[in-house]
Amino acid sequence: MGFRNILLLSFLPALLPPPASAKEDLDCFTVVVGRKATEDGSVILAHNEDDGGNPSWRFWRIPPLENPEGASFHLVNGGRIPIPRKTPGYFWAQIPEVYFGDFYINQWGVAFCSNACASKEKDPELKEGGLVHLLRRILALRARSAREAVKIAASLLEEWGYSPSGRTLFIADPKEAWLLCLVRGKHWVAVRVPDDQAAVVSNAYPVQEVDLSDKENVLAPPDLVSYARKKGWYHPDRDGPFNFAEAYAPVKNLENPSNVLRRWRGMSLLSRKTLPVKWNLPLFFTPAGKLGPADLMKVMRDHYEGTKYDLSRKAPEGDPNRTRIRTICTRTTRGTFLLQLRAGLPLPLRALLWFAPRKPDTSVFLPWYPLLPQLPPGFSKGDWRKIQEAQLGRGRLPEGRVPAMLPFLKLCDQVSENYGKRIVPVRALQERLEGAWVKSGKRLEGAALALLRENKERGIVFLTSLTFGRTSLALLEIRKILDVFQPPAEVR
Repeated sequence: MGFRNILLLSFLPALLPPPASAKEDLDCFTVVVGRKATEDGSVILAHNEDDGGNPSWRFWRIPPLENPEGASFHLVNGGRIPIPRKTPGYFWAQIPEVYFGDFYINQWGVAFCSNACASKEKDPELKEGGLVHLLRRILALRARSAREAVKIAASLLEEWGYSPSGRTLFIADPKEAWLLCLVRGKHWVAVRVPDDQAAVVSNAYPVQEVDLSDKENVLAPPDLVSYARKKGWYHPDRDGPFNFAEAYAPVKNLENPSNVLRRWRGMSLLSRKTLPVKWNLPLFFTPAGKLGPADLMKVMRDHYEGTKYDLSRKAPEGDPNRTRIRTICTRTTRGTFLLQLRAGLPLPLRALLWFAPRKPDTSVFLPWYPLLPQLPPGFSKGDWRKIQEAQLGRGRLPEGRVPAMLPFLKLCDQVSENYGKRIVPVRALQERLEGAWVKSGKRLEGAALALLRENKERGIVFLTSLTFGRTSLALLEIRKILDVFQPPAEVR
């Protein structure tokens, strides 16, 4: 019996692993929406970054640079790849302690993030240890479009190979988005997201049966199928049409309840359909209506509310992030990026990033223009060059927390102590601030666009003030809630 027909999860609770497993701590969740499926014609990329430990984000807005002749990227395993003489400016978010805890947007509006996905490959072909986490940074400094990024990645993978087990890399620009599924070694497949559809991805390869002859929307190495046959992973007579996920992913990864349920739930919410709970739901689907930030915020905060998989009442203090069924928003979620990429708009309006520090259910989505010359104060700490060196094992990671992140981290911890009661004022704050920011967005961006066309510097000042002001307001309101939860000691 093929994988497509064997997964019925009516018995799922008995199969679920405990939530504290190390593997579960390293998961992520991503939604990609094509431009004809969104309210404003933007390409949307929404990503929950999930990691173990208690790390904190750092952010940098790195300007365009002119690099020395002969400069190169130092790969983790020892190889070197030349750096272009001139590199674009970019926004970089990084959890320094986590290799793959990063998010990039370059000045051309090309964005990158990823989810871990396991592959079957145990004997990869690699040059000097292969590529690891620097692949995204290399692409961010070279690619002017998502399609170009995929082609650059293809050439790098052909030469170097990919060292980790596997990963799905999400690459988006204001016109289109791609899913690039990486297998350990030199095999991969890239699929373009249809403009009028969306994709929901957990931690298993989402690409299944694709038309490898459609070079406009599907790219892959020429031996993708023959290699799978050689390894014994694919037999046409037994398996029928080639299915990338079935051939290259372990069965236990595809059928992992954590992966199956999160993808099923995200697709169900956005399509508003009753879908079967199985791993092999279609790669792409048509949303029930045009999607905007509020729709994606709801998905990224979800804990299976209203379904039989919502076990929050059986969890400590009713905390839905601490149930034995892994949810979309979970205790290990370290931040959520919800990015709108808009064609036809000048910098810095081209990219609007809604960032929720820590877990999105206990946080507020902050609307930033990440391609502004400056980021809100308090969200960056340390020289970005030293962070990059430390991630290559050539220096020590800087110690200490990022100041502006601390209230969000504290709010998450405080709400978890008595979730049912303390989440109420947080939800009220989310509805008030996020609702007002979404509602006023079109009007304020119209004013900003007029200013940018009249005087670019004045337009940048306006958007910077708007971004800084909204962020400061959110911090102020969060501190007020924290004072209610834990009043400061009286001065005697």
